[in-house]
Amino acid sequence: YACVCAMVLVQGKKTLWILANKRGPGCPNEVDKWNMPCGYMDAGSAEENCSKEVYEETGLQISPDEFSLIGLSDTGKERNVTLRYIAVLHGEKPELPSVESLKGLGGEENEVSEIKWIDINFLDKYKWAFNHDKVIEKTLMEAYQYQKAQQIAKQTIENK
Repeated sequence: YACVCAMVLVQGKKTLWILANKRGPGCPNEVDKWNMPCGYMDAGSAEENCSKEVYEETGLQISPDEFSLIGLSDTGKERNVTLRYIAVLHGEKPELPSVESLKGLGGEENEVSEIKWIDINFLDKYKWAFNHDKVIEKTLMEAYQYQKAQQIAKQTIENK
């Protein structure tokens, strides 16, 4: 099966925030654990599916154009292939709606029990589904290394 996972970040003045939701009793597995919005793909592009999952699980509307592919993973025994996307928002964190307001947005009943912006410095304070904490850490480390490589390349070119 093909799945999407949407990493939505907000660059704050002093920290980076990630959008997450706690899996509710309507989920088939990993109940009471946190995850990034994710789900099986329906018709439409992967970016449209990311936008749909974010909306169904958090109530936030993010344009499909905001999402960029950052990787994919094979979960093995479930035979799922997950396309991982990122959207980086700038400015203030968007206000999150209540869980009750998610009813009728298209998600599963009782799929989400809580929604919040999590400071990435405190990922270890939460129990994560699907190893999403490791995915977040790996993605941020790769972004940091890429940025450092760009700085080194720029300095090398300027020094010639």
